[in-house]
Amino acid sequence: MNSDNQKLVLREDFSLMVEISDIINCMVILLDWAGSIIRYNEVCSKISGVDLSEAKGKYFWEVFCDPDEVELYKAFFSEIDQDNLPVKVENQMIHRDGSLREIVWEYNILEKNYKEAAIFVLTGYDVTEHNKYIKDIQEIKELYRTLVHTLPVAVISVDTGLRIKSWSSAAENLLGWSEKEVLDREVVNFLDQSDQLITRCSKKVIEGNSFYKLEHSCLHKQKSEIVLELSISPLRNNCGEVSGLVLVASDITARKGNEEKLKYLSMRDQLTGLYNRPYFDDMLNSMNTESSYPVTIIVADLDGLKLINDTLGHEHGDKMLLDCADIFKNNLYSEDLLARIGGDEFVVILPQTDRITGESVVKRIKNSFYNYNLSNNSLPLSMSIGLATAEDKRTSLMELYREADDLVYLDKMQTGAGAKSQIIDSFMVALDERDFITGGHARRLEEKCKEIGHKLNLSPKKFSRLMLLAKVHDLGKVGIPDHILYKKGSLNEDEWKIMRKHTEKGHRIASASSDLQGIADLILKHHERWDGKGYPLGLKGFEIPIECRILAVVDAFDAMTSERPYKKPKSEKRALEELKKFTCLSGWFSGYVK
Repeated sequence: MNSDNQKLVLREDFSLMVEISDIINCMVILLDWAGSIIRYNEVCSKISGVDLSEAKGKYFWEVFCDPDEVELYKAFFSEIDQDNLPVKVENQMIHRDGSLREIVWEYNILEKNYKEAAIFVLTGYDVTEHNKYIKDIQEIKELYRTLVHTLPVAVISVDTGLRIKSWSSAAENLLGWSEKEVLDREVVNFLDQSDQLITRCSKKVIEGNSFYKLEHSCLHKQKSEIVLELSISPLRNNCGEVSGLVLVASDITARKGNEEKLKYLSMRDQLTGLYNRPYFDDMLNSMNTESSYPVTIIVADLDGLKLINDTLGHEHGDKMLLDCADIFKNNLYSEDLLARIGGDEFVVILPQTDRITGESVVKRIKNSFYNYNLSNNSLPLSMSIGLATAEDKRTSLMELYREADDLVYLDKMQTGAGAKSQIIDSFMVALDERDFITGGHARRLEEKCKEIGHKLNLSPKKFSRLMLLAKVHDLGKVGIPDHILYKKGSLNEDEWKIMRKHTEKGHRIASASSDLQGIADLILKHHERWDGKGYPLGLKGFEIPIECRILAVVDAFDAMTSERPYKKPKSEKRALEELKKFTCLSGWFSGYVK
């Protein structure tokens, strides 16, 4: 092909290229070998803001380069090796309105090996928005990562094969594993070691369920058990398909522990740990089924609890209740229900238990109380017990409970008084032991009261009451703490307030005993004074029974003539002088002194 024909073909190719470049959606620029602009399409005009008429003949870098990059670009252009084309370059340019654009250029030539005829063809794409989009995505990813790693809950992402793709800082703190240790490993290795619950739920979310929330136990890296509240949600791609899952977990171990504790407390008696009345009532309803029959119910009352609480204090009564609970528990099976449903009342439900078996249980319980009392020097334990059995559902459990409860009171009429007598007898033993420490105080009072009673010709009834009073007047002191009762030195005001309560305690004890009821009033009043300054009622003069007046004089005389840790004894002569000086003996014994 001669030179003219070659030029004609080039012109035709050029014209075709121009037409094509005007209709495609990218920047197309033709440069001569020196870099001068020959032509560019309309897209270039729009993106640069410069018409072809203004740019034609100018160097490429004068129109399409950031001024700060011109020298770099000129050097690059001068070193282009046509054998290495095409090549891509990204640079910045400033639009006429001042905005900065980012362009990716691809360099090529129309004709190689003929520098004088070679024409550079540059195709360019405005990637400003794309780069901004990519940058925004990166910033969003970084923000997401920062947010995820600062959340107080553990966030874990997995693919559809349940392999871990991200593991937040909270997940590391919660489970003990670092992100490096768990990445690309199956999440079941760390959250689902036993029942595969998470695996099953995750598969359901992947298959179409949008969300799952559950509570799940797993092991910390250090093997301690933790309880998680876990939500599982799908991750979707641009097509709306599930591409993975997000697991969000929080530690509810403490909360679950508190819930269990509250649940336990809601159905348990605080003192004994046995089931309480509300739980017992619920069980009466829930166990009222055919499979529970025959059913035996045992109701039991602790005898003398009020007397113990009033006299010795609730700590002694609580100890008795705990001992009773232990005796019951030791004689029952795990399927039997034992509850404390009142202050002194226990109840047992024995499912699938006939009357004969129930009676054998009661016999074992009574034998245990008997053995307890033999082996313990403390207060005796006694229970009034009622038992009732129903063979089938014709008798409801509530009716059965009422029947057993009624039978308790029949038993209490037979054993209750005896039980109180045993308790009072134990008080008397304790009183004797305390009197041993005071060197026979009660015995001396009895002798002197007897002597004075004879001299005053008391009636047989009053004389008998005086003798019994001399013996048990300090019965209420069994309820006074030892640190007060045996204190060396004078009592302070608070200690005296407690000590003065012994007359009221003694009155309550005596009132509960058929043997002592007749002198309960005398025990209450035996520390009253003729001048009205005594206690607890402040009686004076003849308002005070003669038995109490006699005992008061004898008690004062014995106190002065006996040795105490805090004082030496006085002679009988000196003691009589004191009595005459500070009391009116004729008044005390008025109506009886001849």
